[in-house]
Amino acid sequence: MLEGKFLGIDESESPNFPQAGSYVLVVGVVSSYEPDLFKNQIKKKRKATRDPPWHELRGREYHLLRIPADYHYTYGHRGIIAISLVECIANTKGPERVIVDGNLWPQQVAQVHTVLGPEYEGVSIVGEDRADRRYPLVNRADNLAHFLVHLAHIPVQFPNNQPLGLHPEKYTAFEAYGKKASANNSSA
Repeated sequence: MLEGKFLGIDESESPNFPQAGSYVLVVGVVSSYEPDLFKNQIKKKRKATRDPPWHELRGREYHLLRIPADYHYTYGHRGIIAISLVECIANTKGPERVIVDGNLWPQQVAQVHTVLGPEYEGVSIVGEDRADRRYPLVNRADNLAHFLVHLAHIPVQFPNNQPLGLHPEKYTAFEAYGKKASANNSSA
């Protein structure tokens, strides 16, 4: 379990997502450095180099979560974000504030807190559009996710961490966001 007061989360979809065999890679960067939350304008620059962005982490640790494409059908995009939040928060010791790239519905945040349980009740979860351009912590997660999905076309050795596992038994609350639920509601 990683330890830190802050958690920045972003994701990158593999090419051809959501076709079979594709995936979403979620990266959660953990930090205890206050400047990682200073809101400012960050230019998004994508390097065409294959150099891994490990230097950008500067000692910060991170979570990796690979979500298969079939989860998109079952849980939808909002469900995948909720699953990412649950797994990254549950595997971080002492998070106080979590920032995710993308808007969150209040019901999503409430469901994430319900799934996590009372132990994580005080964790502030914020979803903000373009958070990867405003918060250095989320920008680091974005850069690492982009590199691992789009530029590392060879198996990547993860120097700090192993990927997190998925726990579908926890996710029934998020099925309402999926396409399966939408199809069932429209046929009624």
